[in-house]
Amino acid sequence: MNILAIVNGFGLGNATRCEPLFMEFAREVKPLSIDIATSGNGVAYFRGRPYVRRLVRLRSLNYGGGTTGISLFGLLSALPRTFVSFFSNALVIAKTLRRNDYDLVLIDSDYTALVFRIFSRVPVVAVNNSESVIAECLRTRPPVSVWPQFLVELFDFLFHRWVPTLTLAPTLNPSTVESRAVVPIPLLSRFTSTRNRKNEPARPFRVFFMFSASELGPDPRDFIRICPRDVVVTRISKDNRANPDGSFRDVSNELQLADLIVSNAGLGTISDAIATRTPILVVPISGHCEQWANAKMIERLGLGEASTMETFPAKLRMIRDDYEAYREAFERFTPRQEHSPRLAVSVVLRRLALAEPMGQSSESHRAVTVETNV
Repeated sequence: MNILAIVNGFGLGNATRCEPLFMEFAREVKPLSIDIATSGNGVAYFRGRPYVRRLVRLRSLNYGGGTTGISLFGLLSALPRTFVSFFSNALVIAKTLRRNDYDLVLIDSDYTALVFRIFSRVPVVAVNNSESVIAECLRTRPPVSVWPQFLVELFDFLFHRWVPTLTLAPTLNPSTVESRAVVPIPLLSRFTSTRNRKNEPARPFRVFFMFSASELGPDPRDFIRICPRDVVVTRISKDNRANPDGSFRDVSNELQLADLIVSNAGLGTISDAIATRTPILVVPISGHCEQWANAKMIERLGLGEASTMETFPAKLRMIRDDYEAYREAFERFTPRQEHSPRLAVSVVLRRLALAEPMGQSSESHRAVTVETNV
């Protein structure tokens, strides 16, 4: 099977949630080759991965925001550059599809399918969580500050209902209903945990800061400065994510040791928190509709709290003082999530009748990564 994956690389969450799918395809299907078209952080993240045959570099898209968040002015001012990047990427993808015989295109937060679906008959499977974002917005009226970005989420929702052959919808919302075009699945994460927190000896409370890899959102150092003095802080952010060779650091050890994760409200870090059974304190990027919705779901399900700069010290103490209640809420979610990659791949193979699972992977799917500029 030959797969072309098109992954938005503006942040890092799209890459990290696609990786367990690629690894599951490599285990279940052979022979297999995976080409990945991505941008920005995605290029650095996927470079050198054993399941990647070829990397195709795309132009980065962005929300037109900054450290203060997303605004209507920022969205509008970014439109001309976004359109140029979109059509440039669509041309690259069209050329890639014509030069290669793919059995499947997998997309995550990429919309070039609007163009290549016109001439290509290759099945398109999307990974997208706009279903749960829209459901949360209908459940709890969003504030005015996220309305401009809500329109982006609405477009996202309609696109994934109409354009892909099938959409896999990672969700925190157990009430999400399966349809012909959309299949809800548990959250996707690179990590699992066998840690038993109940039997751990008393020690200082460990807080792991892991903020967005994009250019959006506040500086975690501003939050670290107002942390209570009796907690141990570890930080990973834009300026210390990379190894000397440019690849991304493995943060599994920090995640496993943390008692609390502090992060923006992106679904990637939330998925990692649930996989490692770690309560989370989220700081949604201002004006970001998806992050606002994710934060509301986190609070409603008892998995953590949402915070601003002003409420941060009090919310951190709240979680620390009632830690067992949050930990038990995570225990209820983890068993559903651990088999999510296998479930997602089996749904794709069954729905699209592409191939039968073949069991263990072999040398046949390995290839050398080649970075391509088109």
